Amino acid sequence: MSAFYDPNVISEIKKELLVLDNNILSSLSGDPDYLTTFMQIFKANNLLIDPIVRIEFLRGAFKNNAYEEQKKFLEFEKFNNMMDNQIIQKKVYERVFDIARIYSHKGNPSIPLGDIFIIARLSIYLYNVLFITRDYSDFDSILFDRVGVVSIERKLKDKVKQATLEHIQILKFNSSKYNKCMEQLPD
Repeated sequence: MSAFYDPNVISEIKKELLVLDNNILSSLSGDPDYLTTFMQIFKANNLLIDPIVRIEFLRGAFKNNAYEEQKKFLEFEKFNNMMDNQIIQKKVYERVFDIARIYSHKGNPSIPLGDIFIIARLSIYLYNVLFITRDYSDFDSILFDRVGVVSIERKLKDKVKQATLEHIQILKFNSSKYNKCMEQLPD
Protein backbone atom coordinates (compact mmCIF):
# COMPACT_ATOMS: atom_id res chain seq x y z
CA MET A 1 0.00 0.00 0.00
CA SER A 2 1.31 3.46 -0.89
CA ALA A 3 2.10 6.04 1.75
CA PHE A 4 3.54 9.53 1.40
CA TYR A 5 5.15 11.46 4.25
CA ASP A 6 8.24 13.32 5.31
CA PRO A 7 10.52 10.74 6.99
CA ASN A 8 12.20 13.55 8.93
CA VAL A 9 8.90 14.44 10.62
CA ILE A 10 8.28 10.80 11.54
CA SER A 11 11.83 10.58 12.91
CA GLU A 12 11.37 13.77 14.95
CA ILE A 13 8.17 12.48 16.59
CA LYS A 14 9.32 8.93 17.25
CA LYS A 15 8.65 7.84 20.80
CA GLU A 16 6.03 10.62 21.16
CA LEU A 17 2.57 9.77 22.48
CA LEU A 18 0.00 9.78 19.66
CA VAL A 19 -3.68 10.10 20.48
CA LEU A 20 -5.81 8.53 17.73
CA ASP A 21 -9.05 10.12 16.53
CA ASN A 22 -12.15 8.05 15.80
CA ASN A 23 -11.75 8.47 12.04
CA ILE A 24 -8.24 6.99 12.26
CA LEU A 25 -9.50 4.00 14.25
CA SER A 26 -12.25 3.45 11.67
CA SER A 27 -9.73 3.39 8.82
CA LEU A 28 -7.39 1.10 10.75
CA SER A 29 -10.15 -1.37 11.61
CA GLY A 30 -11.58 -1.39 8.09
CA ASP A 31 -8.52 -2.25 6.03
CA PRO A 32 -5.75 -4.66 7.13
CA ASP A 33 -3.28 -3.25 4.57
CA TYR A 34 -3.94 0.27 5.83
CA LEU A 35 -3.35 -0.93 9.40
CA THR A 36 -0.06 -2.56 8.42
CA THR A 37 1.15 0.58 6.62
CA PHE A 38 0.09 2.84 9.48
CA MET A 39 1.80 0.65 12.07
CA GLN A 40 5.00 0.62 10.00
CA ILE A 41 5.07 4.42 9.79
CA PHE A 42 4.34 4.93 13.50
CA LYS A 43 6.16 1.85 14.82
CA ALA A 44 8.20 3.86 17.35
CA ASN A 45 5.20 5.65 18.85
CA ASN A 46 2.88 4.84 21.71
CA LEU A 47 -0.69 4.92 20.40
CA LEU A 48 -3.31 6.19 22.84
CA ILE A 49 -7.08 6.05 22.79
CA ASP A 50 -8.99 8.82 24.53
CA PRO A 51 -12.10 7.69 26.47
CA ILE A 52 -14.32 9.93 24.29
CA VAL A 53 -12.82 8.47 21.10
CA ARG A 54 -13.45 4.98 22.46
CA ILE A 55 -17.14 5.84 22.98
CA GLU A 56 -17.39 7.40 19.50
CA PHE A 57 -15.80 4.35 17.89
CA LEU A 58 -18.02 1.83 19.67
CA ARG A 59 -21.28 3.75 19.27
CA GLY A 60 -20.98 3.35 15.50
CA ALA A 61 -21.34 -0.43 15.87
CA PHE A 62 -25.08 -0.85 16.14
CA LYS A 63 -25.11 -4.55 15.29
CA ASN A 64 -24.09 -6.82 18.16
CA ASN A 65 -21.39 -8.75 16.29
CA ALA A 66 -19.94 -5.50 14.86
CA TYR A 67 -19.79 -4.08 18.38
CA GLU A 68 -17.90 -7.13 19.63
CA GLU A 69 -15.49 -6.94 16.65
CA GLN A 70 -14.78 -3.27 17.27
CA LYS A 71 -14.39 -3.82 21.00
CA LYS A 72 -11.89 -6.60 20.27
CA PHE A 73 -10.07 -4.35 17.79
CA LEU A 74 -9.54 -1.77 20.58
CA GLU A 75 -7.66 -4.46 22.50
CA PHE A 76 -4.95 -4.50 19.81
CA GLU A 77 -1.62 -4.73 21.65
CA LYS A 78 -0.29 -1.43 20.27
CA PHE A 79 -3.24 0.59 21.64
CA ASN A 80 -3.20 1.99 25.15
CA ASN A 81 -6.17 3.59 26.86
CA MET A 82 -5.52 7.05 28.21
CA MET A 83 -5.72 7.35 31.95
CA ASP A 84 -9.03 8.69 33.19
CA ASN A 85 -9.88 9.60 36.76
CA GLN A 86 -11.68 12.31 38.71
CA ILE A 87 -8.68 14.64 38.80
CA ILE A 88 -8.26 14.46 35.02
CA GLN A 89 -12.01 14.79 34.46
CA LYS A 90 -12.15 17.90 36.65
CA LYS A 91 -9.34 19.52 34.63
CA VAL A 92 -11.03 18.56 31.36
CA TYR A 93 -14.38 19.98 32.46
CA GLU A 94 -12.71 23.23 33.51
CA ARG A 95 -11.31 23.60 29.98
CA VAL A 96 -14.38 22.42 28.05
CA PHE A 97 -16.33 25.64 28.50
CA ASP A 98 -13.41 27.84 27.49
CA ILE A 99 -12.68 25.77 24.40
CA ALA A 100 -16.35 25.83 23.38
CA ARG A 101 -16.33 29.62 23.76
CA ILE A 102 -13.13 29.93 21.72
CA TYR A 103 -14.54 27.89 18.84
CA SER A 104 -17.82 29.81 18.90
CA HIS A 105 -15.92 33.11 18.89
CA LYS A 106 -13.80 31.89 15.95
CA GLY A 107 -16.89 31.02 13.88
CA ASN A 108 -17.36 27.30 14.63
CA PRO A 109 -20.21 27.15 17.18
CA SER A 110 -21.32 23.73 15.95
CA ILE A 111 -18.10 21.86 16.75
CA PRO A 112 -19.16 18.42 18.03
CA LEU A 113 -19.21 18.01 21.79
CA GLY A 114 -16.92 14.97 21.59
CA ASP A 115 -14.29 17.03 19.74
CA ILE A 116 -14.46 19.75 22.40
CA PHE A 117 -13.80 17.14 25.09
CA ILE A 118 -10.88 15.68 23.12
CA ILE A 119 -9.34 19.14 22.67
CA ALA A 120 -9.86 19.86 26.38
CA ARG A 121 -8.06 16.65 27.34
CA LEU A 122 -5.17 17.41 24.96
CA SER A 123 -4.89 20.88 26.48
CA ILE A 124 -4.29 19.72 30.06
CA TYR A 125 -1.12 17.71 29.48
CA LEU A 126 2.13 19.42 30.38
CA TYR A 127 4.16 16.99 28.28
CA ASN A 128 4.19 16.31 24.55
CA VAL A 129 1.04 14.57 23.36
CA LEU A 130 0.30 14.62 19.64
CA PHE A 131 -3.11 14.09 18.05
CA ILE A 132 -3.66 12.42 14.69
CA THR A 133 -6.86 12.89 12.77
CA ARG A 134 -8.31 13.25 9.29
CA ASP A 135 -10.72 15.96 10.54
CA TYR A 136 -9.53 19.31 9.17
CA SER A 137 -12.64 21.32 10.05
CA ASP A 138 -12.75 20.87 13.83
CA PHE A 139 -9.05 20.29 14.44
CA ASP A 140 -7.45 23.22 12.71
CA SER A 141 -4.78 25.78 13.51
CA ILE A 142 -6.90 27.78 15.98
CA LEU A 143 -5.44 25.85 18.93
CA PHE A 144 -3.05 23.43 17.22
CA ASP A 145 0.22 23.44 15.34
CA ARG A 146 0.39 21.05 12.41
CA VAL A 147 3.53 18.97 12.86
CA GLY A 148 3.11 16.98 9.66
CA VAL A 149 0.82 15.18 7.24
CA VAL A 150 0.84 11.51 6.29
CA SER A 151 -1.08 10.28 3.26
CA ILE A 152 -2.00 6.61 3.05
CA GLU A 153 -3.82 4.85 0.24
CA ARG A 154 -6.90 3.01 1.46
CA LYS A 155 -8.96 0.43 -0.37
CA LEU A 156 -12.66 1.13 -0.52
CA LYS A 157 -14.65 -1.74 0.99
CA ASP A 158 -17.29 -2.05 -1.71
CA LYS A 159 -15.01 -1.40 -4.68
CA VAL A 160 -12.38 -4.04 -5.33
CA LYS A 161 -10.15 -2.00 -7.62
CA GLN A 162 -10.74 1.49 -6.23
CA ALA A 163 -8.81 3.26 -3.54
CA THR A 164 -8.68 6.66 -1.94
CA LEU A 165 -5.83 8.65 -0.50
CA GLU A 166 -6.44 9.61 3.13
CA HIS A 167 -4.55 12.53 4.63
CA ILE A 168 -3.74 12.32 8.32
CA GLN A 169 -2.63 15.44 10.11
CA ILE A 170 -0.33 15.24 13.09
CA LEU A 171 -1.21 18.01 15.54
CA LYS A 172 0.21 19.45 18.72
CA PHE A 173 -1.90 21.53 21.09
CA ASN A 174 -0.42 25.03 21.40
CA SER A 175 -0.89 26.59 24.86
CA SER A 176 0.22 30.01 23.59
CA LYS A 177 -2.55 29.99 21.00
CA TYR A 178 -5.02 28.94 23.70
CA ASN A 179 -3.93 31.80 25.99
CA LYS A 180 -4.12 34.32 23.14
CA CYS A 181 -7.62 33.12 22.21
CA MET A 182 -8.69 33.41 25.85
CA GLU A 183 -7.49 37.04 25.91
CA GLN A 184 -9.53 37.79 22.77
CA LEU A 185 -12.80 36.46 24.18
CA PRO A 186 -15.38 39.16 24.92
CA ASP A 187 -16.25 39.68 28.59
